[in-house]
Amino acid sequence: MKKVLFSAFSLGLVLALGACSDDSSSSTEVEKDSGATGGYSESESIDKDAEKILEEAVKGTDYESVTCDSVSTQVVAGTNYRFQCSMKDGKKTKDVELVVFEPLPNTGKPVQLTLVVDNAGKVLFESEVEFEDDEDITDDDKKKDDDKKKSDDEKLKDDRDGQTYKTVKIGDQVWMAENLNYSEEPGEQSWCYNDSTEYCEKFGRLYTWVAAVGKTEDECGYDEDCDLPSGNIRGVCPEGWHMPTDKDWQTLFASVGGKDKAGIALKSSSGWYNDGNGKDSFGFTALPAGNREDGGYFRLIEDYAFFWSATQYESVSSYAYYMSLYNGFDEGTLDLNEKYRGYSVRCIKD
Repeated sequence: MKKVLFSAFSLGLVLALGACSDDSSSSTEVEKDSGATGGYSESESIDKDAEKILEEAVKGTDYESVTCDSVSTQVVAGTNYRFQCSMKDGKKTKDVELVVFEPLPNTGKPVQLTLVVDNAGKVLFESEVEFEDDEDITDDDKKKDDDKKKSDDEKLKDDRDGQTYKTVKIGDQVWMAENLNYSEEPGEQSWCYNDSTEYCEKFGRLYTWVAAVGKTEDECGYDEDCDLPSGNIRGVCPEGWHMPTDKDWQTLFASVGGKDKAGIALKSSSGWYNDGNGKDSFGFTALPAGNREDGGYFRLIEDYAFFWSATQYESVSSYAYYMSLYNGFDEGTLDLNEKYRGYSVRCIKD
């Protein structure tokens, strides 16, 4: 199971490569001493093993295309690879070397380092990927990874407006992995944070409970006892999807290790105030979208994520259930609040 530690960036950096080879010098140039002990072999054609290494390395680069025609190798504590390549960068094509320093075993969490180096030895690109030791990877971890990989290829297209959303399978449920951003009547019962479309593009819209369940104020407003039909409530969701009930949220909590761990498991790994991020262990990627209050003001962005359920409170018709995640807290919460508040929506597949 691999975890990207640093996003790719195109800079010349001073790199300490001692963790990946026996050369402890720091330089923006990659040594070319073919033939010496521990040095690189003569270039040869790329075999199947090297091809697999190359495929993984290229995925992390920010170049449009890459073509490699030969490779040389170096055996230290592991096998390192130097591919001779040409890479397309905008309208230009550059001759470069793509160098992969393999993870070292028995180092706790070994790191694979990938570099792109030009003809002058200058590092154009660097990325690091951290691998957990095999003994630390459980069957549950592998299943989570498999589910995330499958969900990466599944997109939900909303035929009403053509928008697409990532989805993720967690346990037996399939969820939207992004907040819904659909509205027939913008500004009526759903809003962008601070009434700015840039927030909708990132965080989705904030809906009243009435809008979320697809009803009018006369039918299901603040003081109205909403008579929803039994079964799935599609509400504002795309066709084939529906609003989660309070029980659906409870099932999600159970699938990610329980209510006490739901926050750390479901929150996005970035974007939360004061580094109150989660681990996003399952790909749900809950963002701190904040909310809209009845008076028309917006608050708590980067601190809270609120998601409506389709379940009205039995005792007080002006309240409905919602799920929330809070900055810096590991747990998830299922609670009640007034229907007029503007919260996010995550749909679940029928």
